[in-house]
Amino acid sequence: MKIFKHSIAFLAVFALLFTSCSKEETDVAGADGQDTFQLQFGTLLNDFAKQSKDHLSDDPVVCSDAAPSYVLVALTNSDDEWVGGMNPEADGADASDFIKVNLKDNNGSWETEYSDVLGLPAGTYQLQYFIVYSADDEVLWVAPREGGAYASSVMDPLPQEIMLGAGTKPYVEVDVLCYVPRMEDAFGYIFFDINLIRITNNYCVFVNYCYDETGREYPANFQVDVWGDAYDGTNVIVDGAMNSVSGEGNAFAATVLCFPLPPLGEDGMYYVRVTVLDAGAYIAGASDFVEYTITQADIDAQLLDTPRYEHVRINCGDDNGNGNGGDNCETDPTGPQCDPDGDNLTNEEEEELGTNPNDPDTDDDGKNDDVDDCPITTVLTGQVDPDGDGCWTDPIVGCTPTDCELTSTSGGNCYDVSVDLADSSIVYTITGETDLELRGDKGQLDPDVLFGIANVVLDGTNVQVTLDTPNVIDRIKGYRVKIWPSDESDARIVECFHTLCDNEIVAPSGNQLAIPLTFSDYEYTYPVFITIEAVICEDIVGP
Repeated sequence: MKIFKHSIAFLAVFALLFTSCSKEETDVAGADGQDTFQLQFGTLLNDFAKQSKDHLSDDPVVCSDAAPSYVLVALTNSDDEWVGGMNPEADGADASDFIKVNLKDNNGSWETEYSDVLGLPAGTYQLQYFIVYSADDEVLWVAPREGGAYASSVMDPLPQEIMLGAGTKPYVEVDVLCYVPRMEDAFGYIFFDINLIRITNNYCVFVNYCYDETGREYPANFQVDVWGDAYDGTNVIVDGAMNSVSGEGNAFAATVLCFPLPPLGEDGMYYVRVTVLDAGAYIAGASDFVEYTITQADIDAQLLDTPRYEHVRINCGDDNGNGNGGDNCETDPTGPQCDPDGDNLTNEEEEELGTNPNDPDTDDDGKNDDVDDCPITTVLTGQVDPDGDGCWTDPIVGCTPTDCELTSTSGGNCYDVSVDLADSSIVYTITGETDLELRGDKGQLDPDVLFGIANVVLDGTNVQVTLDTPNVIDRIKGYRVKIWPSDESDARIVECFHTLCDNEIVAPSGNQLAIPLTFSDYEYTYPVFITIEAVICEDIVGP
């Protein structure tokens, strides 16, 4: 079930290299005379941004352009003890319970500086937490952990095993995602607030605005005013605080706005006005604002919400901007068109689905009911959700899913090709040796062109896929091929998949040879299931 897919949600993925120096490079001994190995982090930023189907709400993910300054990490040793005696999972843990390592710019590559704490003896370690901050203590990137809803968004979520020994120089890739405010549980960081520099009594707002001229819903540019006595009163608490926006048209994005409020007494109340401001995608009207009141209980409760902010919709057919249709939801949140838990589902829709109208995540799997394909399924210990759709199953014995991305770009004489021009994600069923045509669109004069052939066949229990271009002048620049096996009833095992990719292939002169790919990570039988996408050029193209 995918509901209200209106806003742009860009998710940038970064690969961070995790390296160590062997004794041959640094002759270091610990306090007991034991050789130690100095771990060093280096960052490698992939030029990759795509609309994220894994995000848990329709609100956009806005990646900060601030420069990284330091990283907070936490590791355990083979005895499950925290390295450096620092335990980020202890009650009251804060930034001092992590290992802080400063970053430096080494000719465009961010690397960590020397750290005494990361001088470790030989052994096996687990990287448990990894968070990158700016100099202003802004969270930039976070490495997702297993158990969080974002774990399926990366190839290798934490914890990751690191082995140190004589003569070793391991390189361990750490995948991180752009930080989403108040989504710590989705990253698997359930023990603490990722934003370790806490703002006392913080309150956050995000706004969607429906623009009559285009009939579309946009993430809004907005300002917030708060009074302690009445609307437009004399006790001004917040005076015109504004969020940040970027882009235009369909690529417009906006941030969540968070601000501190003085704690309220038991009977205290704040008067909040949220006003839509003009932006590149729309022009706001004078009546495009919403007013509501909040108590200290509302502020405290926001920390338990998913996502952890007030989601306001303005000019979208709602009386008060909160998706309530014609019902007076402020005084009676049980009306059929009300949405008391803020998950973009009305009470009427929640009743049809069997979900809890007062809990945005009924099955507590980290995925809100409106974007959860299995919103009332109980998650059992050890179950997995490899495709991030909210449907959890037992892991397949003998199957460790692998995934990768096609990052080669089209343009000029290079074209995006797939088996289905309309939808490259369509999964094809293979019941015997098959030639799949790879077709591309060269524009109005030639909208359906045969660029390549993919031969798919079983070789024993392996799947052999051969990519080839019939025309001599065509070159494969990059590809992504994903395979699923079948179960005893010949149905696709959705949670078991293996993917092979190659990007920026430098084609040789003359006819490019066919590219053979072998999938041997599972004992395959017919039928198998496949998706293929590639970038093919009409002449030799380098990276």
